[in-house]
Amino acid sequence: MPSRFDRYRMQDGLTRLGEAYFNAIWRDIDLRIASLEDLRIAWAEAVRMLTETGLIRINEILAPAFADVTDKAAQVEAMRVAAQALITLLEDRIANAGNDLTAWQHTQEANHQQWQQQTAATQAAAIAGIGVWQTQQINILQAWRNTLESEQSAAIDDIEAWKLLRLQALDAWRNELEGALPTLQQAIAAAYTKSGGEITGDVAITGQLHVTGQAQFPGGISGTLQGKLAVPRLIQGVPFDGSADITLPGGYQEFTTTGTWHKPEGARFVQVLVIGGGGGGLSRTLNASTVNGGGAGGEGVLRTYMASELPSSVICTIGAGGAPSQNGGTSSFGANLHAQGGTGATTAGAGISPGVGTGHGGLPSTTYPGHGHASLLGGGGGGGASGSNLGDVTGNGGASMLGGAGGAAVRSGVGNPGQFPGGGGGAAGGSTAGAGAPGVVRVWCW
Repeated sequence: MPSRFDRYRMQDGLTRLGEAYFNAIWRDIDLRIASLEDLRIAWAEAVRMLTETGLIRINEILAPAFADVTDKAAQVEAMRVAAQALITLLEDRIANAGNDLTAWQHTQEANHQQWQQQTAATQAAAIAGIGVWQTQQINILQAWRNTLESEQSAAIDDIEAWKLLRLQALDAWRNELEGALPTLQQAIAAAYTKSGGEITGDVAITGQLHVTGQAQFPGGISGTLQGKLAVPRLIQGVPFDGSADITLPGGYQEFTTTGTWHKPEGARFVQVLVIGGGGGGLSRTLNASTVNGGGAGGEGVLRTYMASELPSSVICTIGAGGAPSQNGGTSSFGANLHAQGGTGATTAGAGISPGVGTGHGGLPSTTYPGHGHASLLGGGGGGGASGSNLGDVTGNGGASMLGGAGGAAVRSGVGNPGQFPGGGGGAAGGSTAGAGAPGVVRVWCW
């Protein structure tokens, strides 16, 4: 209901109090109160009717359900009484069964105790038997091990003895072959032309070739053998009985530049010679207080391998000859066989007294430790001397012990280079000294 306060508002000095003013206000208030009373009566009637209708609906819906619940409660009570009787019966039976269960339990405990005793006895007997068996097996294994060790020791002794005999036989054969080699070389040289130290042409053997033991050719043989042997033999590890031609493994290969060596199929032994490059000589104008020395020769290293020790291919590196006053390069066969180059000649030496001087030649090359094979140092270069009494002298180059000779020194002009392979360069007075010779790798197979 909206507010009418503004209609009743009084203002001082303006509102006139009297019957006309107050009666209008009382009438309006009375009408508004009557409207509220009518509304309250209508609301109370509505609540009464709603309550009466709700109770009627509740009776219509809940009365049947209440009756059904009452019936169910009666049935449950009957079932409870029956269950109580059953529980009483079960309690009686359980009481009787408890006595029977106690008797059965005592019986089972007695049986279990007896079974434990029997099991313990059986287990003890089994453990004792296993211990005896284990001891027997250990004794058998120990006896077997002792037998194997004894047989192994005997076999090793036999192998070492056989190896020693074979090595002695090979040494004797090699000595015999080396003793006969000069005569054989002379005979071959008389029949065939030699070029660069090698025999050219085919060698024919008429008649029968008698070989005792195994035939090996350190220089290598290529091609085939024809004919028939009086007694079948192994030739360079290849069986030959005369029934067919055979191809022999082996050969010789020389590397003057860096390259790759490939192991021939069927080769049994490989011998390798590695020589380092020679050192260069020194050149300088000679006078009474300065002298010039020659370069040192390169190191030479020789080793024989079982072919099975080497891979199928090996890189061969060739050491260059040293320029004047420079060291020669290192040559190598793979990663383990090296030959160091010779050192170059040092600067000219000063006179040690008036009119006399000494020259410093190249020092001998130093060997690599732990080679396990033959290693020969290259020779040192010769020293020079000069003076009013001795005359101006220069030093020759040093020789490589397994290779070429050193170059000859000259008093004037160009010094002589070292001879191939590995020779040291000769000194020169006032011009260019001789360079060292390059190294080499030589490989023989048989």
